[in-house]
Amino acid sequence: MNSRSPQAGGCLLFLAILVGLVVGLNKGLTGPGLIYGAIAGIILAVGFYLFDRRQRH
Repeated sequence: MNSRSPQAGGCLLFLAILVGLVVGLNKGLTGPGLIYGAIAGIILAVGFYLFDRRQRH
């Protein structure tokens, strides 16, 4: 059993959504800002997961 605990990438998703919201508010387009932020956060979280998984094996 591996003693190294996995890292959490959910904070990246949350922060990307918040950044997308702020950018969207500044441009007057909150909907697309949230969507783009969510997409970017999902990509970052999946990438972080794959990187952490590769490090554990």
